[in-house]
Amino acid sequence: MGSAAKQQVMTEQNVVQEAVASAGMEACGDEMGCDPRTEAIRMAAYMKAEARGFEGGHELDDWLAAEMEFEQLAGK
Repeated sequence: MGSAAKQQVMTEQNVVQEAVASAGMEACGDEMGCDPRTEAIRMAAYMKAEARGFEGGHELDDWLAAEMEFEQLAGK
């Protein structure tokens, strides 16, 4: 893996880590039925889309990548 590819992977991991940190229980507040895991994945997918300039057609890819990275960070 080249230097640029390694940097991209590290940047993507940082996005998910930031989303996970941001989406603790505080993200749900008092909302009934709020799932911190889903909220963290939602935020990470949004951050991925934002980093790409919200180019359409990648929504599912963003969600699945964020979900996979969340699971890796969570040790599952």
